Amino acid sequence: LTRQKGMDLVMYALDRILSGGVQVAVLGTGDRDYEDGLRYFQDKYPGTMAARIEFDPALSQRMYAAADMFLMPSKFEPCGLSQIIAMRYGTLPIVRETGGLKDTVIPYNEFTGEGTGFSFSNFNGDEMGDAVFRAARLFWDNRDAWNQLVTQAMSQDFSWTRSADKYLDLYFFMHPEIERPAAVKAAAAARTKNKRIPGTKRRKSPSARRAEGLFCFVGMQGEAQKGEGAPVLFTPVFYRAACVRQYTA
Repeated sequence: LTRQKGMDLVMYALDRILSGGVQVAVLGTGDRDYEDGLRYFQDKYPGTMAARIEFDPALSQRMYAAADMFLMPSKFEPCGLSQIIAMRYGTLPIVRETGGLKDTVIPYNEFTGEGTGFSFSNFNGDEMGDAVFRAARLFWDNRDAWNQLVTQAMSQDFSWTRSADKYLDLYFFMHPEIERPAAVKAAAAARTKNKRIPGTKRRKSPSARRAEGLFCFVGMQGEAQKGEGAPVLFTPVFYRAACVRQYTA
C-alpha cells in the first residue's frame, strides 16, 4: 500500500466508487496512513467495503477468482504480474497506462469490441474513477459484451513459448540464410490462428466463479517478505470485491 502503486488515487476516489454501487475488498499491508484510511471506509460502508490488512496468499488467490474487476493504478510499473494473473482468472483489469500495464492490457473499444480491460492515461483520481465506472456500466448494461471481453482477456498468451517465438522471429529475420525448422513454423502459425497444435493438450479455462453483484478488486504488489529463510514472495495487495459479505462476517 504505497503511493507508487496508486494509493493516493484510490483514497481520493474510493468514496465515489463505493457510493456508486461498486463493492470493494482490500488485502495487504503498507503505509500506515493508507491502512487507516481503508479501515475508515470499511466502517463507513459495512457490507460494501472490506479491508484485510494482512498477508494471506491463499485468500489473495480466492479474491482473484471471485472478483469482476481488478484495479491497478500504478504511478509507474516496469512490468507487473498482477494484471496478467487477473486476466487468466477472467477478472478484467483497470490499469493506468504506464510501463508493463500499458504493454499487457488492451483498452476496451466499445465500437469494435476489442480489448482485454480498461485503462486511463494520467495519474489522476477522477480519471481513475471514470475508468472504474466505464467498466461498471458495461457490466450492468451489456453483459454479453462484458462476457466477450472476459473471454478475450482469458485467452491472452503471456507464456515463455510466445516470448521465445518473438526472439526466434528476430534471429531468423537477421539470418535469412538459415532455414527455420518446419516444426517451429507450424507451431508459430497455429498460435497465430489461435488453433490447437496436434498432439498438444488444450488449456482448461478456470471454473465458473461469479457471485451476484459487481465486485472490484484493487490490487498491487507490495514489499517482499525477507529474511525468513524461504523464497522471496511478493505480497499481494488486493482491493477485491470477492464475496465481501464472507470477508466482513
